Amino acid sequence: IPGTGNFIGEFLILFGIFKNHPLISILATI
Repeated sequence: IPGTGNFIGEFLILFGIFKNHPLISILATI
């Protein structure tokens, strides 16, 4: 599926941000 790798990469980045800045990651995912 095209974009799956990119989605996983973004998810890992957001997950890493979530550890340090939960509010920022929540706003970014909305």
